[in-house]
Amino acid sequence: MSAKAATLEGRIQQHWDQLSSHEQRLADVLLAAPGQLAMNTATELAQSAGVSKATTTRFFRHLGYESYEAARRQAREMQSSGSPLYLQAVPTASPLASIMQQHLEKEIANLVNSYRTLDSEQLQQAVSAIAQSRRVVVMGWRHSQTIAQLIYRDLVHIHPDVRLLPRPGDSLAEHLAALNQQDVVICVGCVVACLRWKRR
Repeated sequence: MSAKAATLEGRIQQHWDQLSSHEQRLADVLLAAPGQLAMNTATELAQSAGVSKATTTRFFRHLGYESYEAARRQAREMQSSGSPLYLQAVPTASPLASIMQQHLEKEIANLVNSYRTLDSEQLQQAVSAIAQSRRVVVMGWRHSQTIAQLIYRDLVHIHPDVRLLPRPGDSLAEHLAALNQQDVVICVGCVVACLRWKRR
C-alpha cells in the first residue's frame, strides 16, 4: 500500500467503490473532519454518521485497519504531527457569516496570544543577531514551509545573504556544514513536532 493509501483519506479513496452506501456515508463524515476519529469512540462516530456500530467496525476493516483503535491511533499521530486536516473542527450547519466570524475570532485570539507571550528582550536579541549575521538560513518543513517562505521573502529585502532550506533535491547536511557562528538559522515548525525533534 502506498504512503498516500496508508492514510485514512487515501484508504477511503482506494476502497470507495467497494464500500456500501452506509459506509460511504460514514466516509463522507470522516473526510469532512478526519480529526474527529482521534476524539470519538466508535459508537459516537456511528451516531454522527447515522449508521450502526457494526457498520463502523466493518468500514475500518474494509479499509485495511486491524481495528477501530488502530485507525484512531493513526489519527492521533496525524494530529500530533500538526496536520491541519486533522486539527480542524467538525463542520457545523452554521451560516457562512457565522463561520467567517468564528474564523476571524480564532485568528485574533492567535495574534493576541502570540504578542502576549513575546519577550521584548529576546526579540531585540533575535533582531540584532539577524542584522549582524553573515548569512541567514530559514528552514521550514511540511506545513511550516509556507511561513518559512514568508520570512525568507521579507528578509531578502534587508539582508544580503538569505537562504531558504530545504530545497527540492538538496541534501540539508551540505548547507548546514557550511554554517558557522557568524550565521543565524531560523527554524519554523509546529510546536509538537519541534518538541519531539528536540527530545531526540
